[in-house]
Amino acid sequence: MKTYIFILALFFFACSSNKQLQYDTSNCDFNDKILDIDKTINIEPYKNELYKEGYSTLLENDSIEITVDTKSDGWRKYIINKISNIEKHILYDKKTLRIIHLYSFYNKGNFNIGNEYIYNDQGQVIKTIDHNQYSKYPICYKEIIQSTIKKAGSKFYFQALQRDSLIKNNEREYSWKVYFASHRTKKFEIIKHKFFRIDAKTGKTITEEIVN
Repeated sequence: MKTYIFILALFFFACSSNKQLQYDTSNCDFNDKILDIDKTINIEPYKNELYKEGYSTLLENDSIEITVDTKSDGWRKYIINKISNIEKHILYDKKTLRIIHLYSFYNKGNFNIGNEYIYNDQGQVIKTIDHNQYSKYPICYKEIIQSTIKKAGSKFYFQALQRDSLIKNNEREYSWKVYFASHRTKKFEIIKHKFFRIDAKTGKTITEEIVN
């Protein structure tokens, strides 16, 4: 009986440990859609500034920035969330002023996240590209950042995050590269940099390095 209880306890402990590595994808979900009003753009209110400066800032405060700029193939509105570091880009046809493309990316790593949408002339989605890649990176990037912040320690601050992969034993293994820099406490103090490579599926540290 004692042996049975011991085995049962080990089973529940294993399940509990695995559960900590499992990840609810809703943690990384964000609103990658737009309102119907954003499916077209009216450039008349800031037309002069656009042609003169090449861009016009519609809104900017501590948490968000919305800017419109001109591209050779159309107009682009980008919405920067300064808190989440996520940028949402909306591209419009220069003649019809209708949406043609929508995508988002994490600007402290410059990798696309969420869904990317391609539109037809009527503003309907004709193609969707999933950039979450949950099969390759099942642990949310936010959790990777938070766990490595703890590993890096209070002397370092988070700088950037990148997706990466390595070939090991003829198989591709996916990982995150996380970058930190040391806080400067004195004027001429040398800043040190700390780098982590984190297994994308287990969250375990593969390598940890400090360089000047």
